[in-house]
Amino acid sequence: MKSSAVNSSAEKTAWQSRRSKMATVGENIQISTHTIDKVTKAKVTLENYYTNLVSQNDEREGRYRLLERSMDEEGLTDEQKSERRQQHALKETEFLRLKRSRLGVDDFESLKVIGRGAFGE
Repeated sequence: MKSSAVNSSAEKTAWQSRRSKMATVGENIQISTHTIDKVTKAKVTLENYYTNLVSQNDEREGRYRLLERSMDEEGLTDEQKSERRQQHALKETEFLRLKRSRLGVDDFESLKVIGRGAFGE
C-alpha cells in the first residue's frame, strides 16, 4: 500500500509541476508553454510570408504602372504597347521563377581555393 501512496503523491507532484507550466484557456482547457511557443512561431512565420507576398505584389504593380507611364510618355502605338507588355510579362515571370529557385554550388564560380579540408583533399 505504501508504494501506491508514494506513486500517487509523486504523480500528483509531477502533474502539479506540469500544470504550473501551462496557460489556462477557459475553464477546462490548458495549453503548455511549448505549444504556445510553437503557435507564436507559426503566427510570425505566416505573418511574414503574407506580408512579403503583399509587398512583392505591390512592387510588381508599381513596375507595371511605371511601364505604362513610360509608354504613354513615349507616345507608342497600341501594337508597340502590346508588345512591350508581353515582354514585361515574360521578364516578370522569369524574375518570379528565379526568386523561387534555390541556389546551389553550380550557381557559383570558384575564384580561388583558400584552404583544403582536413580529410586529405
